[in-house]
Amino acid sequence: MLFKGKKFAQSLEELLQTLNSINSQEISIPKKVDILKSYYEPILKMMEDDYKTRLLDVDVLYNM
Repeated sequence: MLFKGKKFAQSLEELLQTLNSINSQEISIPKKVDILKSYYEPILKMMEDDYKTRLLDVDVLYNM
């Protein structure tokens, strides 16, 4: 575990796994956005009342 002993070790490991999973040129940009959105959705849902609106902000990345 790279972040062992750190305050947010489990969350950091999950983020690292997510970023590593999209670090491939074979994965399309829309698929990468989907993976990131899946990672952030539960976090936003827990922290933000308007999480659905914030998720729409992520959708902007599809058009970049």
